Amino acid sequence: SNRMPPCILPRADCVLVLIGPFKAIIRSDTALFFDTDRAMVRGALDRLSGMLRLRHLEMTTASAMQGRGNNSGMADVAIHSPQAFELLVIEHLLSELCDSYSRRLKLFQPVVGQLLAAMAEGYEAGAMEGLHRLVPVKNGISNFEMVTSEALDCIAELLKNDEDMVGLLLTERETRLRKGETVALSKHAMVELMLENYHRRLMLVRQSIKHLQSRIRSSQEMTALHIDINRNRIIHTNLHLTMAGVSLAAMTTVAGFYGMNLDIPVALGAGNPNAFSAVTVGCAFLGGSWYGLSVAYANGWVRRDKRKRMADVTALQRIFENMGSIDHTVNSLIRQDGDSMCKAEFAAALTKEIGETSREVSEREVDLIFEIFDPNVDGDIDSDELRMVMGAGSDRRRDRDAAWDAKRKKERKGGKGDGDGDGGSGSGSGSGSGSGSG
Repeated sequence: SNRMPPCILPRADCVLVLIGPFKAIIRSDTALFFDTDRAMVRGALDRLSGMLRLRHLEMTTASAMQGRGNNSGMADVAIHSPQAFELLVIEHLLSELCDSYSRRLKLFQPVVGQLLAAMAEGYEAGAMEGLHRLVPVKNGISNFEMVTSEALDCIAELLKNDEDMVGLLLTERETRLRKGETVALSKHAMVELMLENYHRRLMLVRQSIKHLQSRIRSSQEMTALHIDINRNRIIHTNLHLTMAGVSLAAMTTVAGFYGMNLDIPVALGAGNPNAFSAVTVGCAFLGGSWYGLSVAYANGWVRRDKRKRMADVTALQRIFENMGSIDHTVNSLIRQDGDSMCKAEFAAALTKEIGETSREVSEREVDLIFEIFDPNVDGDIDSDELRMVMGAGSDRRRDRDAAWDAKRKKERKGGKGDGDGDGGSGSGSGSGSGSGSG
């Protein structure tokens, strides 16, 4: 039959419970269970029966002690009000469910650990050997996570509804009905505390399940990385074989020229006793030189690209580690209207903000930051640029554009060096900014 989602539904004179393997109709003094042929249900019922017998024995003993105390004139013996039957049964079922899920989690942990260890230690062979086991393990963990989430949602929905929690108090409701009263909503506090306890336990189980799933994903990513490394190694080997083949082809080209059925000039070896050795050494040198140049070019390009990428990765990691310091430095510059910072000033301010004397902010980190906050690529960032990048309003943008235009006009005037005078009819000459005499 199709699996039904778990639920705890209070009704007029009973509570319907369907959670995990337990199916029951619970009344204020009796409980009817289904599927009792299952071993887990039968074991839970045996433990519940023992707990109820112990509870009955404690109540009987306490009543007898109170009766003897009254007959002898002694002070009354306090008898704590026992937990209602329906709440005791519901709590027992939830406790059995949480214990079952905790045990199941402990079974999954060594299985996943052994599988991941084999995949990590054996590399390709271990990965291929454990690959057929990975799929059923992932499916089992996913199903386990699904049923745990459903049980969590069931309890969470019950916690959201005070009326449903009060509806679980069947004994209290019957007592109030005999008096012509209703159960106040404030009575749900006891039920809420009980449900929150088991909600927390199930939440911990689900978090552990998600941790197992993340370990499996990390192992898959590591295995894919190993496969990529092996693929790159094969490509690298194929590249070297290709370069070696081209080098041998260059050597055999010379031999092909000499093998033509034509007269060989004297200068190229006819009648020269050292011609064979010279041609052989020359061909070997040509092939070796070609191969060496090819390897140097390939390795140099790869290493330069790798070094650049690693520098970017390291710089980005440090930027995200110090994001709070960068935010404070940027906000400080925004609050100082009209001020600007070059790369060196920004690096010094950020280093001071980070407060680490062991290292300074690298040039690559500053370059990556300026790629974002310096849209006009002038080597300086100011408050207007920061507001634009961080989403300022249209009025700020208009003010920024006007400020940039004024700044560019000022730079163009200062850089011309036309020597115009300020204070008279005379004019200075030369490449500098001379001033005439009035």
